[in-house]
Amino acid sequence: MKRILALLVLTLFVSGCSDLVSSDRLTELKNENAELVQRIKVYEQTSSKLGELNNYKGKDEMCQILVDREIKDDIDYEFYETKSFWSNRLQTCIMTEKSLLESDYGIKDVKGNFMKGRAIWLFACSNDSHWKADIESIKKFEGYMDNVPYLEWQNTLRSFKDRSDWELQKKECEDSYNSYIDSIK
Repeated sequence: MKRILALLVLTLFVSGCSDLVSSDRLTELKNENAELVQRIKVYEQTSSKLGELNNYKGKDEMCQILVDREIKDDIDYEFYETKSFWSNRLQTCIMTEKSLLESDYGIKDVKGNFMKGRAIWLFACSNDSHWKADIESIKKFEGYMDNVPYLEWQNTLRSFKDRSDWELQKKECEDSYNSYIDSIK
């Protein structure tokens, strides 16, 4: 910040002495000044946005922005209901997704504060299986789960391959999905 201010002062001084500086150099200095002014504006906006995150509403809004980016160009999400919220328990942004066409539910860490690396899914329930991440096990590994066997941090609740009652399975998935969301808020 000191460097930016020093450059700004120097630019203003040089601007006052424009008859001593070539027109090309003067244009260059004016462009640098404009860039500095823009950087200062961005810094001020970022600072105020970070301040907004200290309240709960600001964090939820940040999470929605992350979810919007996540699903922006993914055509599969056209048939999903997605929601987001800030998880005080996990200190991260959560994205929930529920298929509008079939029994498919998911919950993931879109910010990456809790689940670090490639492993971002906390919960999944579909036509094939139903599992959820064990929060306490993940905390033991500080969220770095990429090289940890699934059996050490996932609770597989059921395999649905032999089930014929899909309505019952869908209700079981939805109940578990809602319960898991409540547990991580």
